Amino acid sequence: HEAHAQSASRCSGFKDALVITLDGVGDGLSGSIWEFRSGKLIPIRELTSRVSFGIFFEHVTNLLNMRELEDEGKVMALANYAYPVADNVNPLIKMIKIRGLQPVSRYRSWAMHKELKRILWQYPSEQFAYMAQKALEKWVAQLVENALRFTGLGEIALAGGIFSNIKLNMRIDQI
Repeated sequence: HEAHAQSASRCSGFKDALVITLDGVGDGLSGSIWEFRSGKLIPIRELTSRVSFGIFFEHVTNLLNMRELEDEGKVMALANYAYPVADNVNPLIKMIKIRGLQPVSRYRSWAMHKELKRILWQYPSEQFAYMAQKALEKWVAQLVENALRFTGLGEIALAGGIFSNIKLNMRIDQI
């Protein structure tokens, strides 16, 4: 995650920026939050792999009979074919909460997979993809908003597999 953060901050062109990395799991982490100030990277928070947005989306990809670590973009695209589901009736949104700068969940990896599988059979595939995409956007946007408030920084540099999700990046751009 430090390598992700270094590449994001140094290539950003910003003098000062909030730097967030998010992926499945690497170095025992699923993400990190940093301040980049005057060319120096300062760690703020490590996000453990116990609650991973990347693993969540990998599970969704797998349950939709697609290849993990390859077809997550197809899940994002499939979501466009669904009827909208309001956040208050989206069962996936309740799986992870953001408390300050930390994602929390009562589900660990395999328990989350099992719960996602249970939910999937109640919805068409495109609806399930939509709900997963919306949940990811809501969680990560909340984490970014909280980190911006915490650091007082105005610019953002992002790295890691989660940020290859274009719709998520569009949501972050609206913050």
